[in-house]
Amino acid sequence: MEKRPSTMNRSRTFETLSAGFSKGDYDAVIKGAEKALRSNAKDGCVKAMLAAAYIRSGKFVEGVAAAEEALKDSGIPATLQSDLKYMKAYGFYGDHQYDEGLKSL
Repeated sequence: MEKRPSTMNRSRTFETLSAGFSKGDYDAVIKGAEKALRSNAKDGCVKAMLAAAYIRSGKFVEGVAAAEEALKDSGIPATLQSDLKYMKAYGFYGDHQYDEGLKSL
């Protein structure tokens, strides 16, 4: 039987990651989210926070991959889907960081 994290631990993880976002310390959020996912790989909220941290820190390829993984969880808000659409529209997706439209700016 799979051991589920306690509500207290999950709440503490969320507060810690949220504090990193408010300070703009995305590397700390990424490290914290990766650590939390090692103990509970099915936590969709942490996956979504990891995706957002990757995207905001400029690691777009990793962010898109993490976002797609998080979207497999039905509890993820639609805002993450809009972030993915934005990333794809402006070329921050896949192996290429920039598309022709961004090069012309």
